[in-house]
Amino acid sequence: MQTIMTVKELIEELKKYPPETRVVVDGYEGGYDDVASLKNASLVLDAYVVDWYGPHAEESSYQEWVSRDKDDSEWNMGRETVKSKIEETGGVVDAVILSSIHTRNY
Repeated sequence: MQTIMTVKELIEELKKYPPETRVVVDGYEGGYDDVASLKNASLVLDAYVVDWYGPHAEESSYQEWVSRDKDDSEWNMGRETVKSKIEETGGVVDAVILSSIHTRNY
């Protein structure tokens, strides 16, 4: 079963380490990246149907994909990657996103 971490649990875990300990996240294809920023976002859980994305999408991006017109030339380059109806997803939740130096620039 997958463990889902909350801010409260993260804070409790971080208290176990010296304050100057570096915080990193997994790199894109390996290694580790430094955390560059945190942001609050609304996430659509289990939104993506393709396995090369993480399962969740920012709500604004999800809404953009599902609202695209099928005649839009970019439709085939995105809309098929997400579930077409919000009811098919795990719902919308508030989340804190940790971004690395590399992912922040994409």
